Amino acid sequence: MDRRVNSAPRTGIQFARKKQILIFPEFQKAIELSGGLSWAFGYLGYSYAMSGQKDEAQKILHALEERSKEEYVRSTSSIIMYHALEDIDKLFECFERAMEERDPVLPLINVLPELDVFRPDPRFKAFLKKMNLDK
Repeated sequence: MDRRVNSAPRTGIQFARKKQILIFPEFQKAIELSGGLSWAFGYLGYSYAMSGQKDEAQKILHALEERSKEEYVRSTSSIIMYHALEDIDKLFECFERAMEERDPVLPLINVLPELDVFRPDPRFKAFLKKMNLDK
């Protein structure tokens, strides 16, 4: 896999936190290079929301929901968008759905810096325990 695709999320998060618009072409390139993987759309939506363009993030979220009616879309792709959109209940619903789907990305929630803000939340701690990731 092209290393530029793998480095796109970290670069995007850094730019999104600074509320710079520079990330959007990078994520669009990541989407192109990855063949349209849902995680790339998730990070693009996250970046839009973090930069204040929540309407654009909502459009991407809606597009992923529509896409999931036709093909498998990982629930973890939406988790970070719900975080950026401040819809915490939906975020935790995505955690549960991802567990039911046996989403292979889910074990990474314990190390993703984007989710640090949720670590003190009792629901997050309970979910980690349910996944045997609390140790």
